[in-house]
Amino acid sequence: DAVEQNLAIAKQSKFKEKYSGQEYLLLTMHRPSNVDSPDSLSQAIGSLEHLANELKIPIIFPVHPRTADALKRYQITPDPAKIKLIDPVGYLEMLLLLENAKLIITDSGGIQEEACILHVPCITIRDNTERPETVEVGANLIVGTTKDKVLVGAKSMLSKTRAWINPFGDGQAGSKIVDKLLAL
Repeated sequence: DAVEQNLAIAKQSKFKEKYSGQEYLLLTMHRPSNVDSPDSLSQAIGSLEHLANELKIPIIFPVHPRTADALKRYQITPDPAKIKLIDPVGYLEMLLLLENAKLIITDSGGIQEEACILHVPCITIRDNTERPETVEVGANLIVGTTKDKVLVGAKSMLSKTRAWINPFGDGQAGSKIVDKLLAL
């Protein structure tokens, strides 16, 4: 419900035109397994730079504070021609970024859900997910962070039709609950 309601609000916001019309991949990454060691973070960034280079599509990366700290601490600087670092964004702007992305790359469970709801293909840069229904319906693919798996997974998801059935409902759960309660 929240995604549907807030997307309608976001489409009326000042951010409406900010990202539409440009082709980009969207990245969110903050999990300890990806950012808390220099080797893990370096591997993930290297794989994503390789992906952006191979697809010829830039990655927009609203950088989570813990990831920003790790990038600085480990002196890892993503190539700005491949990965455009931006400050964290609010929920409305994030919904527009998600909706307009060609592909979402994430280690976040919530983003996997939102990608599925918005019918934007997603790859998860982890070895597991707490949102298996996104994988079951074909909206998401678990790829880890190795260069080859990220590229193969991204290409696979980009070639899919965005016709999966959203397992999280139709955005009308609140209304249905009220109707049931009123019927008692």
